[in-house]
This record gives sequence, structure tokens and C-alpha cells, in this order.
Amino acid sequence: MTANRMASSAPHWASLFAEKNSGTDNAQWSIVDYNRFVPGKPIKDNTLWVLEQVPGMMFRKDMSFHLRDNGYFASYNRPFFKEIRDMSGHTAAEGKYGGLYSYAKGPRASIFSGAAPLVDVLMDMRGVMNRNQWPNEGVLPSEPGHAISARMDLAFSKIPNGGIDAKVVNYCLFRSMQCQAISGPSHTNQPVFKWMDGTAEMFKGWPHMGMPDVYDFNWVQMTPTARLKQLVDVDTC
Repeated sequence: MTANRMASSAPHWASLFAEKNSGTDNAQWSIVDYNRFVPGKPIKDNTLWVLEQVPGMMFRKDMSFHLRDNGYFASYNRPFFKEIRDMSGHTAAEGKYGGLYSYAKGPRASIFSGAAPLVDVLMDMRGVMNRNQWPNEGVLPSEPGHAISARMDLAFSKIPNGGIDAKVVNYCLFRSMQCQAISGPSHTNQPVFKWMDGTAEMFKGWPHMGMPDVYDFNWVQMTPTARLKQLVDVDTC
């Protein structure tokens, strides 16, 4: 939040964030500077920076060229930069176990490479980010946990783990400081996630006090202060 409030550009955000490495919440961060984005025009340098963090190391780079050349930059729990891949053990894991630990050849990478070029409007993006078409994704290993929005509760392990929501924004929404979001695991092509089936616990031993029993929600459009409206098949921008 400090970087969000202080930064004046994407590289400035990355620089501020990289000053401290607490070793917690290690992740890949995509920083987009909408001040440099002009709809219908080529992506300018310093529009997209990507920063990856592991304990003891951060690596950051202007990835605007990747966005220009490929049309998208996907993030799916696999580090992109070689330095971070080596440090975090992903390079070794890919060498031993194959594409599952790869950035470019894993199941989600394959799904994104087919789906991303078809995204044209906001509703398309909603479908991609909340996508789980298992067992019809056409990727290996064919598991509900390897879809873009994972559903480990449908896998052999039957644990309540995976994608819990999706959020999307475009240029129009960003200018109004709004976004569209959906709560709960993907259920467009999968059964609705339930903690309880009647009075029976679906996942014994997993606490869920205060959570809804059934996650059968639709998309909503949100402002900085409140939920604006419920969306089903509406593309407002």
C-alpha cells in the first residue's frame, strides 16, 4: 500500500517495493501505468513492469515489449524470470518433472495461449479469468486444479483449495475507479461450491465460520465505496 500511494510510475512502484523484502507474501507483481496507455495505440515502454519476489531476492523488469509482441502477459503461480526460477527451485523442478513447473509449457500456459488471443471485450476477459472447463481443457495433466481457476475440491484429493474469486478491469472502468468481480470458485462449467449439503459438512475439519454455505454468486460491478450493480450478461464498458 505504501508503494501504491507513493509511486508516480510503474518503475517507481517497482523500485519502492524492492527497497524492502520481508520474505512474506512472495509473489509475481504486475504493475500497469494506465497514464501511458492509449487505446488503439502501441504499448509504450514503462507501461508494464513485472517484479518477482522470493526471500533474499527481487528481480524487476520493464515487460512492455512482451505485451506489444504477444498481446498479453499471463501470471499463474510460476515465476517468469530465470534468476527467480533458479533461486526458487523451479528450474530444477522443471528439469526433473517437466512442463508442469515451466512458465511457458505448463497447463495454464497452454490454456492462456489458446484463450488470450480470443479476448476482445470485458466479458471475454471475465470468462478467461474465471475459467475451469475440466475435463475438457485439452491439457496434461488433466486435473481440475490445473485450470486457470483451480478447483481442487473436484480432484482426487477433494480439498477446498483453488481459485476463490476473479477481478477484471479495463481502461473505461479504470478511469472511473471501478472494477468487476465475482466471489467464489468457478461454477460456469462446474458444480457450485458448497461447504454444506443440507446439514452435512462437505469438508469435515475445514473451518468456514462466517462464510456462505453456497457460493452461487454472479458478477458485480464495484465502485471505491460500494457495489454498484449485479451483472449477469452485461458489458458496461
